[in-house]
Amino acid sequence: MCDVTIRCDRVFAKPVDGDLASVLGTLRVRMTRRLSEAGIQWRWKVDDIPILAEFGPTRVLHVARIVYEAIANALRHSRAKQITLSARLEMCDSQSCVLIEVADDGLGFANSARSGRGLDNMRRRATDINAQLSVDSCARGTTVRLALPIDGATSNANLRSESVT
Repeated sequence: MCDVTIRCDRVFAKPVDGDLASVLGTLRVRMTRRLSEAGIQWRWKVDDIPILAEFGPTRVLHVARIVYEAIANALRHSRAKQITLSARLEMCDSQSCVLIEVADDGLGFANSARSGRGLDNMRRRATDINAQLSVDSCARGTTVRLALPIDGATSNANLRSESVT
């Protein structure tokens, strides 16, 4: 697991010019084999996400680690048969945000039964990037939600058409 984290840091520390969809796509490629080998179906539901202004390497690394930790927790603890990663634009507290969700169909957990620092680290990282993190768990699975506020986003389609000229 440590080697994966080190490689994750190297890959996600590179500037991505606010392209969160590329960050999630890289994570998808890196996790697909591991999930397949574990016998877990990997569902991917990522909408067109705008380019996010002020979304540099530090924020990229925090988002990547939060999402990675959510997937790793599902792999280690949930006995899930399926993990779904979704990302879409939504209104969060009367502000536009990108909502990223990692959901599994595993056993769930009781908050009092948790151990380790993973969830606490995820919450700290979310706070560091001014995002909201929530974790809902029941007997039918766990969903981790990360809401990233959008400041000055432009659409990926507009960026592509502008760069073609």
